[in-house]
Amino acid sequence: MIKHLILLLFIFNTQFTTAQDVLIPYKKGNQFGLCDKQGKIIVQPQYHNVYWLRDEYFMIENKIVLNDTLETAPNRYFLRKNDTVKVTGLMYKGKEIIANQPYENYRIHNNKCIIATCNTRYNHLSKEQYKTFKQRDKFEALLSISGKNA
Repeated sequence: MIKHLILLLFIFNTQFTTAQDVLIPYKKGNQFGLCDKQGKIIVQPQYHNVYWLRDEYFMIENKIVLNDTLETAPNRYFLRKNDTVKVTGLMYKGKEIIANQPYENYRIHNNKCIIATCNTRYNHLSKEQYKTFKQRDKFEALLSISGKNA
C-alpha cells in the first residue's frame, strides 16, 4: 500500500513539475524572439539578442543609436557624434519587466529580488542616468522581483 502511495505521489509531483511552459530563443533574420516547444511564437523577434538566465527569466539586449551634438564654441563649432550602444532588459514568462537599461547582468535572488550590475566605463549613459547613478564607475541596483526600484 505504501509503495502505491509513494508511486502516486511521484507521478502527481512529476506531472506538475514538467507542466511548466518552456520558452526557447529563436532567430529570424537578425533579431531574436521566444517560442514554445511546439514552435508557437510567444515573443516576436525584436531583440538583438536573448539570453536565458534561469527558470523563466531571459535577459534581452538591443542596440540603439545615440545622436549627440556638442557646441564647442558659441554658434560656431559643433561636434556631432553617433554611437551605437547596448541596452538590456529582463523578461519573465515572455513579459518584459525591465526595458532599455545600461545593466550588463541580472541576478535573481531567491525569487524575491533582482540585482542588476552596471559598469559605466563600458556603457554610454544619458546625463540623467549618469546623475541618477551618482557618477560611479560600477554599481549594482536592487530591484523588486517585478523589476521596480526597491
